[in-house]
Amino acid sequence: MGAPLPSSSVLTSGTPPPVARRVLVASQDPSDAQWLQMRLGQALQIEHCLVSVEAVVEVMAQSVSAVVVMFDARSDLTQPSQVVQWLRKYKTEVSVLGMGYANSAAVPLAALRAGVKDFLDISATDVEDIRKPVWEACMRGNVERADVSRGKVLALVGARAGMGVTTLAVHLSAALAALHDAAPATPGYEAASEDLGIGLLDLGFPLRDGQMLLGLNGRFHMVDAVQGVNRLDKAMLEATLPRHISGTTVLSWPSQSHVLREVSPLSTSSIIQRMRGFFAWQVVDVGGFPSPDIVQEVVQAADHVWVVCDQSVGGIVSLSELLKNLRSNAAVKSIDGLVVNRVYKTQGLPPADIAKRLALPLLHVLPHREEALLKSSSSGLLLSESVPSDPYVQDIKKMAVSLVEANASSHRADGNSAQMKSGKGWLSWVSGKGGAA
Repeated sequence: MGAPLPSSSVLTSGTPPPVARRVLVASQDPSDAQWLQMRLGQALQIEHCLVSVEAVVEVMAQSVSAVVVMFDARSDLTQPSQVVQWLRKYKTEVSVLGMGYANSAAVPLAALRAGVKDFLDISATDVEDIRKPVWEACMRGNVERADVSRGKVLALVGARAGMGVTTLAVHLSAALAALHDAAPATPGYEAASEDLGIGLLDLGFPLRDGQMLLGLNGRFHMVDAVQGVNRLDKAMLEATLPRHISGTTVLSWPSQSHVLREVSPLSTSSIIQRMRGFFAWQVVDVGGFPSPDIVQEVVQAADHVWVVCDQSVGGIVSLSELLKNLRSNAAVKSIDGLVVNRVYKTQGLPPADIAKRLALPLLHVLPHREEALLKSSSSGLLLSESVPSDPYVQDIKKMAVSLVEANASSHRADGNSAQMKSGKGWLSWVSGKGGAA
């Protein structure tokens, strides 16, 4: 591709624009960086390092706007995949692209599965197919650093299907949407109208149950989002995602389960982080989802994690096993506590005893209201729509308020939100501390 270059060498002496000071090319051959430099011109400062986590860690000590990782079909694709996964996990503010020859389907597929945001095809004849994704990646990296501190994420985790996690998720999303719509503004946003409100990531099992309970059937799904993550913006989400009358916007898995292998755990986390810039809150339902790696990534990506079970022995034992797995991966620090669902007051193990056995704080208890929920869903309505005064609905509302109040307390403790300091914002409004307009 050209004359070899020394490792970690600066390829241009031109003055870089403020949005993109350095682009790192991780590959076995330094001439790959020379090839990219020729197509990008002198505007960007490009450096090379070997395609290994160790080499990337050393170079990443300084600020980098984007990293391009070379995927070569003639070599093992495991190493570049590991580099991408490390970057997506520990350098979430940096945009990561793959590069290689797309004439072998295994190359771009390996890159996408690893979690790259775009793929540069070396065989492309139009230089704009190379130049545009790199520039967009540099600009997107700066934007995502701001996005990640904006919207908040609640993960609802259940160890097995049938624990009522999805029913909880759709009702809680609707309750949060009602609070969001009633409040004047959100911390981190200039106005509530600038975000899309509440997003429900319907990622539990069985697939797409959240959309079914909401009477929706969106065609755009999680795999589409992963494959087009660099194109996700407010206009696209408004046009493609279904929105319930409550104000909840939903993104689900595809209906074909075999397509799920296109989504890696890190790419799931990447979508959650990306969506922070568009939603005030995301409720992520992974109840009963069979991939522990994806559940692990969701837990680590969330600001708040509630684990859910009922009073059944199977539900308690399954959740105990799930918690053991999460604790072995050091994710337990992210778990806020336990929600016990479908509780009989005079039967079964008391919720406090369940929480004690699982070594978790007891956050909330929801009553057994299956008959009312079934009657409501048979009419195509949420229980909050058909019987707003139902005890289940009232408890869900209390859960929503407690969630935003807890987040408001976190804002006050951090002292990082100017709006919170001035008594403005919808979280302080909910807790009765918002100032007059």
